[in-house]
Amino acid sequence: MATQTWNAWPDNPHWSWQVTRIIGLIDFGAANFTEVWEVVQRIKERDNESWHQEWARMARLVEEMAVKAERNDNRLSARNNYSRATQYHRLSHFYLLGSDERKLPTLHRMTECFKAAGKYFDPPLESVVIPYEGKRLPGYFLPALNVDGPAPALIYLNGADSLSEEVYFTAGRAAQEFGYNFLMFNAPGVGLTLYELGVPTRPDSEKFVSPVVDYLEGRSEVNSGQIGLLGESFAGYLVPRAAAFEKRIKATAVWSPVYEVNLGHTWALRPEPFKDHTIRLLGAKDEADVFEKSRAYTLRNMPGEITCPIYLLQGSEDWLIHRPIEAALAIARQAKGHAEVRIVERDEGVGGVCHCQKDNLHVAHLDTFNWFKKHLGAPPLKPLKKGG
Repeated sequence: MATQTWNAWPDNPHWSWQVTRIIGLIDFGAANFTEVWEVVQRIKERDNESWHQEWARMARLVEEMAVKAERNDNRLSARNNYSRATQYHRLSHFYLLGSDERKLPTLHRMTECFKAAGKYFDPPLESVVIPYEGKRLPGYFLPALNVDGPAPALIYLNGADSLSEEVYFTAGRAAQEFGYNFLMFNAPGVGLTLYELGVPTRPDSEKFVSPVVDYLEGRSEVNSGQIGLLGESFAGYLVPRAAAFEKRIKATAVWSPVYEVNLGHTWALRPEPFKDHTIRLLGAKDEADVFEKSRAYTLRNMPGEITCPIYLLQGSEDWLIHRPIEAALAIARQAKGHAEVRIVERDEGVGGVCHCQKDNLHVAHLDTFNWFKKHLGAPPLKPLKKGG
């Protein structure tokens, strides 16, 4: 277990990892440490029902604060409280089985809280839909800030269990402020696309990335010649695969690259609800079928070629990815265009060494957006206003 993880439960790395993950979002308005600590103290160890109940309880308390703020036209507090409630609802759904009747209502409540917070974003949150094989995949478009005229755009692909409403805090707002348009969406296998529409993920990820590129090319805010792709964790496979076949992608970056999916690496550590989620994610019949289907998720001997620049960011203490440093190097060797591998080491002294830099996302933001500016381009930001 990586020592950078906040070990609330030393013998339960999965739970401890989820707490580390939410603590890492505090700086971006997605949580409050005291609220997280209140929940952690109340959860009964290794009791998934207690996990659900306590995060749901905190979500309701914070929602009540948001409603009180709205009644008084206190928009700042309304935005902040709805934002945190979004993530507490997300955590409350995490260890519910897919068959649990509370799963869908919890996901819907999370989405409603995010949209309630989004009314107070500047500019307000814009919901979009992406046409995909007869379905309409929900997502959000975030326009670039502090720029004049069309700007580059980034498409974000989620990991195996992240959600678009989390991605806003993980990367979306940061991308806007760096001067990029940003599109996050419930791709096949993600959130309500999986649990309500019944659409699992697929190994040929270009099939659901290309419709997003089509959509972005139709937006006047977007410079269609500057569309990039970013993703994390399970998308450490999906992103390079899509970039190899969708040539309109001009640059791509990955947090925690995956050369080939190896579920055996962490399967024994996964709680039963997460195993259930993985079965659904891959559209498998059962556990045995999961391992069979996962064999298709490999970049080995891939016929397409990654010709656009690719940035591979990997923490040195990532215990969730099988042979993480070797995976990043293998993708870099296979790339035909410019490839850069960045390994974040503990002796740098600021963290960012865990899975997808969740222990310090500032490391990921700094390195990734500096790289995108160099290889994807960005219009100059408007000058800062001078103080009095």
